[in-house]
Amino acid sequence: MKKELELYKEGLSSRPALIVANKMDMPEAAENLAEFKKIVGSDTRIFTLSAENNELGDLPDALRELVRNNLAEDVAALRRL
Repeated sequence: MKKELELYKEGLSSRPALIVANKMDMPEAAENLAEFKKIVGSDTRIFTLSAENNELGDLPDALRELVRNNLAEDVAALRRL
């Protein structure tokens, strides 16, 4: 997957990212998710949600943490300038 990001734009794969699986309310969702996990590997966290059922799981907290961490890194980098 990171290869596709790099093909689209160099350096994009090194940016912070989350993987989100939507439509978990669909009958085939669990099977599709299991197959996808085989592709990306067990060390990759995948956030599952159902927009239809308004089920976001841990995604909002993970997004907040990602933004918070990256803001702290950006501030630290600016202070080194």
